[in-house]
Amino acid sequence: MDPMAEEPDLTDALNMWLDDIKKYGEFSIEELSKLSDAGADAYKKNLEDVTNRKHRSKHDDKVYGHMADNIYKQNKNIDGTKDGTAAVGFDAYHARNANILNSGSKYIQGDNFITNTQENSKDDVLKAEYKEYQKLMKQKGVDNE
Repeated sequence: MDPMAEEPDLTDALNMWLDDIKKYGEFSIEELSKLSDAGADAYKKNLEDVTNRKHRSKHDDKVYGHMADNIYKQNKNIDGTKDGTAAVGFDAYHARNANILNSGSKYIQGDNFITNTQENSKDDVLKAEYKEYQKLMKQKGVDNE
């Protein structure tokens, strides 16, 4: 027997997960918020770590602080509507600087630290969301171990 055949790929796993959701009912916005909040926490931690490692400066800005210390998470979409999603990003002051460092400008070559962190955080986000999903399903009386 092929050992790789035992492990479903990500698409199969997500399809099985979607089947469970359909089978046991829709999640409320509050429940979806718990799922996305767990994933957002994982991404926020990774973004803080990368920002500290790559862009922590010795400059001591008494007003705005350091960019890595100004990453925020909200349990709403980017427009502030509570719809079961979460958003992670920098405050208004640091967002522009982060974008320039990420994408570059006429004078600065970008290092794609945000883009790479998003890509590299996918597994951590999915694991955190799946852990929360298991808790929610257990509360609904579904044993999905």
